[in-house]
Amino acid sequence: DGRDSIVQSADPLMQRYSGYDQLNLLQKIRYADGPWNVEYSLHYSITSDVPRYDRLTQYRNGKLRYAEWYYGPQKWVLNSFKLENTSETPLYDKIRLIMGYQIFEESRNDRGLNSNVLRSRTENVRVLQANLDMEKAWNRAYFHYGIEAIHNLVHSTGEQRQLDELEGTTIASRYPDGSTWSSYSAYGQFEIPVSHKLQWSTGIRLNYVGSRSTFDTSFYPFPFTSADLNNVALNGSFGFNYRPSDRWVIKGNLGTAFRAPNIDDIGKVFDSGDGVVVVPNPDLDPEYVYNVDLGIRRYINSDVELELTGFYSWLTNIMVRRPYLLNGQDSIWYDGEYSQVQAIQNLDHAYIYGFQFSLFYDISQQWSTVVRANYQFGRSSDGDYIRHVAPFFGMWSLSYQKAKFKSELIYTFNGSITNDRLAFSEQDKAYIYAADENGLPYAPSWSTIDIKMSYQVLMEFQINFGVENILDKRYRPYSSGISAPGRNIFIAARSSF
Repeated sequence: DGRDSIVQSADPLMQRYSGYDQLNLLQKIRYADGPWNVEYSLHYSITSDVPRYDRLTQYRNGKLRYAEWYYGPQKWVLNSFKLENTSETPLYDKIRLIMGYQIFEESRNDRGLNSNVLRSRTENVRVLQANLDMEKAWNRAYFHYGIEAIHNLVHSTGEQRQLDELEGTTIASRYPDGSTWSSYSAYGQFEIPVSHKLQWSTGIRLNYVGSRSTFDTSFYPFPFTSADLNNVALNGSFGFNYRPSDRWVIKGNLGTAFRAPNIDDIGKVFDSGDGVVVVPNPDLDPEYVYNVDLGIRRYINSDVELELTGFYSWLTNIMVRRPYLLNGQDSIWYDGEYSQVQAIQNLDHAYIYGFQFSLFYDISQQWSTVVRANYQFGRSSDGDYIRHVAPFFGMWSLSYQKAKFKSELIYTFNGSITNDRLAFSEQDKAYIYAADENGLPYAPSWSTIDIKMSYQVLMEFQINFGVENILDKRYRPYSSGISAPGRNIFIAARSSF
């Protein structure tokens, strides 16, 4: 009746307003003649409105904050052309040219509870890209090199309107309209087997990344009007694979990489949480990372394989979201709310380390088992935990296969992250986490059990059946704003001809 109403759900396990529809279309055309191969592909994807479930569960003053929060239809079009030639020449044995043109479009739409105003912010991104890639073998050595170019053009607009009106008024956009982002690079990789026991490879990449943005100061009094960033980096890597015997494999890698600030880092304006607004920062520097990893694989016999890999990454100028002053103010009005100002900023350094363990065991001709476990830990120079470092996780599976029948029992587990180990940016998002005994947000541990079966009826026809999350556990993956599905039963048929 023209008003918003909050109604208690009859089923608290049903995540209402979390579903959407999606259509994907794909067409590929290929022509091959001798050493020549030509391909063209067209991809098209579109969704319905996509509800932002985590935003719809935010509360303010004891009531739900939003009446609506959804992404408008997400559209994606890709035109891709590939040309290959496998004629042997002094420069290459195989050359490949790939060119592409992409169009992305999405919008963010929100309306507060009992508000008659709908805000919409729309982004349209055009992407041009080209890659020329070549491969050449010389005696026992292998050389792989090429060049690549990518150019993005970002259009961003904002509008708000009354629900009973068709036209609205302009509001601040999410990104600087007309921004560009470009990347140009040249790369090469060299691989050589020193002996039948030792192989090594080394690579180098020269990369230029540039972006240009012009800021509209009519909505917010930014102390800057433009951002023009130009960054060049030379990165390299070295890796080896050593087999001292048939039962041992030792492998390692050293490498560097960099990430230049993109339009999202330097230019966006959005509310990242309740009472928090992120503003642009045109003074960002690229972040660099230095990686090392070492792995050992042991074949105990023909039936048992063990593998352990460890890694360590050191990051400098790491880009993180932190409190910020805009014209000397730590808070501003944003979409009708007085909000704390934050921005992406550079910190001195951070580190991330971890390990991965796996076990493969063929118990008999019919039975086999696999165990995998992953642990990682990361912290920045100001003492904060790295947000995107996942908790301890792994899986165990038991498989049975005989003749045309195959089945697999899978146990998946995920560790917890206590409140004192949550990143600063996650502490303010209580609405996406569980509450501990002190009422503070944390990510609890969880585990699930799945079973999958298949039967090869004919050589060309297979039937698949399975039950996921057999115990119907309710859990939420770390840093996710929506809980995972409950018990899910599927049956599928596959035919090849």
